[in-house]
Amino acid sequence: MTQAHSTFDLHDDPLIRQAALYGPEFVNHMLTLRALPQQVTETLAAAASATGHQDHRLRTHAAEELRTAQNLVYARQADVAQTRAILAQEEAALNEAMTNLNQVIDYLVKES
Repeated sequence: MTQAHSTFDLHDDPLIRQAALYGPEFVNHMLTLRALPQQVTETLAAAASATGHQDHRLRTHAAEELRTAQNLVYARQADVAQTRAILAQEEAALNEAMTNLNQVIDYLVKES
């Protein structure tokens, strides 16, 4: 019997392990968001070393990079909020199904 292998080799990371429940697209978004601060830092450092800190264009570029990162975070927060709402609906439906199953089981046990 062969054992199924996870798509992700990050099973030791609790966030990724939890996010994996929601699918690879969600995990990819999480990984992108985790890497974003480092990417912005590297971009700004590269621009600073090429042009110097006193360059107005660098400050403008840094502000644009940070606004882009901020917009990505806002968008992801909205996605997460929507996902939470969907999960809450699914959880409520599952709870109702479990209640109905318990009632049927109780009825069958009493009737036998």
